[in-house]
Amino acid sequence: MTKLQQVREKKGLSVYQLAKDAGIKITTITNIEKGVTNLDKIQLGTIKKLSKALGVDINEIID
Repeated sequence: MTKLQQVREKKGLSVYQLAKDAGIKITTITNIEKGVTNLDKIQLGTIKKLSKALGVDINEIID
């Protein structure tokens, strides 16, 4: 389980809700959580959107 998934689940958000709140595609989140896409290959802007939508610092979602 990735840090992103741990934080998302702790916050009680579905993948759909996080995608909606962050303004990014559901597939982006599911690919990160499944390990298909590493966060180090994701644009910084996308990581910032995810951390903002989750209300956490970027370091809390990066493995």
